[in-house]
Amino acid sequence: MAFANKRPGGRILPVRRLTPQVDPQKQFEKLEAAIGEIYRHNASQLSYEELYRIGYGLVLSKNGSLAYDGVKGVLESHLADCVHQTILARMEAVRSNPTLANNEALLASVRMLWSEHVTAMLVIKDVLMYVDKVYVKNAHLPSVYEMGMGVFRDQVL
Repeated sequence: MAFANKRPGGRILPVRRLTPQVDPQKQFEKLEAAIGEIYRHNASQLSYEELYRIGYGLVLSKNGSLAYDGVKGVLESHLADCVHQTILARMEAVRSNPTLANNEALLASVRMLWSEHVTAMLVIKDVLMYVDKVYVKNAHLPSVYEMGMGVFRDQVL
């Protein structure tokens, strides 16, 4: 049986790469900077398509752990900074002068931090949707959103 598309010599050609080779660490640094912008309420200036593509590329290049663990580290450091800047100062005021106003100020600052964190996590979860679908599912890890809530629990409460 003769095939019309048969190549002479029967050589198998190597697979062409469809995506250019990029440094995963540099890609993650872009993602890290974007998370900082999300927390600074500058998310409207970001390209969600580009950020999604970065997460997609990291997972495809077998660097899903870099994306997942890196985002976890960024969240931990951001929340630790917020706790040191706002919560601890309020906590010292409550310890030195336990009035109703100081207690309310402490709870208001925790509530504000919680509200900002939930809003940021909704955006981060959308950006890392592919990481959730593929890497997190295969690695049997908590979703990006659940991981972010756990980080808040561990860092703030």
